[in-house]
Amino acid sequence: MNIIVAPDSFKGSLTALEAADALVQGVRAVLPEAEIVSIPLADGGEGTREVLGGAGCSEFPPPPGEGQGGGSCLPNGPTFCQ
Repeated sequence: MNIIVAPDSFKGSLTALEAADALVQGVRAVLPEAEIVSIPLADGGEGTREVLGGAGCSEFPPPPGEGQGGGSCLPNGPTFCQ
């Protein structure tokens, strides 16, 4: 059986990464032979940087006077600023 676990954060209690880990543990306890793919999500607000960091994005400092920082998933590729 293949299962995809793709939660957003539970504001005030769990980050998306923590929620995904907890769900994976729960599924493994009941279905130990299942193939589980964990894909934590974020909607662009709280927790987005953490989720993108978990997906392999790297942080970089923002240009002076612009925002709080950002990151890049690929050299010269998709970027994000928060």
